[in-house]
Amino acid sequence: MVIAYVVALFIGFINFFGMIFTILAVTKPEDGLNTTNIIVITIASLLISSLIGIISFFLFKMARNNGYYKPKKSKQK
Repeated sequence: MVIAYVVALFIGFINFFGMIFTILAVTKPEDGLNTTNIIVITIASLLISSLIGIISFFLFKMARNNGYYKPKKSKQK
């Protein structure tokens, strides 16, 4: 399961930046700023953000389970 998340993150980054490069690498800069391209970039940005969030959550849980992060316990009297 962990390997699947790492592979998905890697492929997601490649696809995201490849798509951005493909859309924005046009002869005239104003040709890349149409509504369709902006919508596609926005959707891809949301998807890559959720992918980063999932990986961050996983890494935080893994660090917490391995003992790298221990929340301080409050003293109650």
